[in-house]
Amino acid sequence: MKKNWMYIMFSVLMLVSFVSTSWAMPPHKTLREEIKRGVKPAPFFLTDPATHLKQRGINTGARRPDGTRVFSAGAGPVGNVNVLALLVKFTDKPSQVGASSFDTLIFGATGNTVRVYYQEVSYGTLTLVTVNLPSSLDWGTAPNTYTYYTANNYGLGTYPRNAQKLVEDVVDLVDPYVDFSQYDNDGDGQLDALTVVHAGPGAEFTGSTGDIWSHQWGITPRLRDGVYISNYSMEPEYMQTPGDATIGVFAHELGHVFGLPDLYDYGYDSNGAGDWSIMAGGSWNGINGSSPAHFDAWSRTQLGFAAPAVISTNTTGVSIPAVESTPSVFYVWNSGLTNNEYFLVENRQKTGYDAYLPGSGMLVWHIDENMASNDNQCLNMNNCSCPSHYKVALEQADGLLQLEKNLSQGNGGDPFPGTSNKTSFSLSSTPNSGSYLNCTSSVAVTNISNSASVMTADIQVTGVSLPSVSGAISYSGTKTGAIRILAYTNSGFSGTPAYSASISAPGAYTISSMASGTYYFLSYRDSNGDSVRQATEAFGIYGTPGAPTAVVVNGTVTGIDIAIYDPASMSGTISYSGSATGRIYIEVFTNPAYTGTPAYSTTIAAPGLYRMRGMLPGTYYVRSYRDANRNRQYNTGEPYGTYGAVTLNAGNTTAGINITLY
Repeated sequence: MKKNWMYIMFSVLMLVSFVSTSWAMPPHKTLREEIKRGVKPAPFFLTDPATHLKQRGINTGARRPDGTRVFSAGAGPVGNVNVLALLVKFTDKPSQVGASSFDTLIFGATGNTVRVYYQEVSYGTLTLVTVNLPSSLDWGTAPNTYTYYTANNYGLGTYPRNAQKLVEDVVDLVDPYVDFSQYDNDGDGQLDALTVVHAGPGAEFTGSTGDIWSHQWGITPRLRDGVYISNYSMEPEYMQTPGDATIGVFAHELGHVFGLPDLYDYGYDSNGAGDWSIMAGGSWNGINGSSPAHFDAWSRTQLGFAAPAVISTNTTGVSIPAVESTPSVFYVWNSGLTNNEYFLVENRQKTGYDAYLPGSGMLVWHIDENMASNDNQCLNMNNCSCPSHYKVALEQADGLLQLEKNLSQGNGGDPFPGTSNKTSFSLSSTPNSGSYLNCTSSVAVTNISNSASVMTADIQVTGVSLPSVSGAISYSGTKTGAIRILAYTNSGFSGTPAYSASISAPGAYTISSMASGTYYFLSYRDSNGDSVRQATEAFGIYGTPGAPTAVVVNGTVTGIDIAIYDPASMSGTISYSGSATGRIYIEVFTNPAYTGTPAYSTTIAAPGLYRMRGMLPGTYYVRSYRDANRNRQYNTGEPYGTYGAVTLNAGNTTAGINITLY
């Protein structure tokens, strides 16, 4: 039997990992903001993660020497899993915290510990245990200095002056005293979970190049006691003050050890899965990671903690219990088929370790197994316009894309219904269920109930006879770009459209899965590709300017044809020599009596030049008045003048529309 090695001068805490590739802990939220503001530099390995992290196997999930995952997708660790935890200090970085504190932090059966966290998120199927408690091994001293291993490169520099060498040194030193074979839990010849805890703080908190950034990585396989040691994770003794260590960093890195990748954006120009997942910013939830988020639905199913229920037929009243207490995740894709692209639906509530979530309700995750990471965000609601996109994307119910736009780590508008009160997710909603491949989908999640411990929804995976509108878009101009068709509930086309569709060229369109109601339709050619209508882009409406036609939708509606035109414009001069004051309004009508709502209008502060853009071609009647009583409408007695009929042509500016007020 190997003897206790606590007398050896060795100071690393090692948890033998189930995986062999490497991932890094996301930076603390304070450090992240400092990096964004330029107060502190971005770590070198995040400025080009493809080179510094992925190609070197850092934070990509542990693997066997042959490159395969130690645990295959959906078949993660279960039962009592032995984890080896070793503590290491250095001649230039002594330890400040007693070894027994890590007995509790990692293996404690009660309280806020890594073991308790994994018991909760695995529904009691996984228990972290060990043969050698950290206190039985105590802190040992590494053969080189801390400065040697960090090399002013966060410990992630070039071998041998990096964390890999530190782990190799630790393995060699402890070999006479630890039976590594006891940590091969599944008999595959691999040491499954190895974590090294180094003295001092972690760079993910301090931002210092002279500290080690917590990570999961691999080493050249070493055969010890009949098992190969290939992977490890590394965590700090404390964050800022000795004794302030929380479980967030340890639980996140152990997720890598079990094979999961990071789900935050290494480039920091977006937020990935944000605070909704421990594999992203959620590792810091609570007070500095004291209450890390649960795994997102994809990670949860990858680890086998939940087996997704496949919705194979259109189903009403699906009961969706909170995933914190019930392993309930739903797999949703067209016709109930399995595919590399699909949606996962879960109910997240602020309970247990999810107590610090940014909101609660139903989360819809858009998964694309063809993507490697969450480094490339899609900023377009038309999914097929984004060949590069997240691997695990949250369909944020409010449609604001704040995770992708780097504006939020998560908020109450992300879940359904959420603060935006969205109760439907379909091909015609915002966000929509269109696929990354072709922007089409039969998937719809509707009648979503209020957030509760058990939620309900109707889930559609095949087409049904829901209300729809179809028609054709015509355009004879030369501008290019996708054609957007928008359905509004108001005749002024203001606010967010209720439904939308896109086609690549003039022709037929259909907006399906609509709620019954009255709608007004507008179409435009998105020449600059930003999905926002600009005054210079070709457009048209169903109806006439100033009087769009209301369309009552309660079934299948056809023939909603819209002609779009390059916008026309007009300009001129308003003259006035009187004494009245007030803004000057120029209004354009479709009738010579100037009755009803103006088709277009603009205002200027004083007599002089004006210009109106973004108008449909046609014959109009123009008038102007000085709003002397400041009520924004013409009243008898106010300075007034008319021009008469004006013909505007598509794509042209009609000048000289001059009016004198009297």
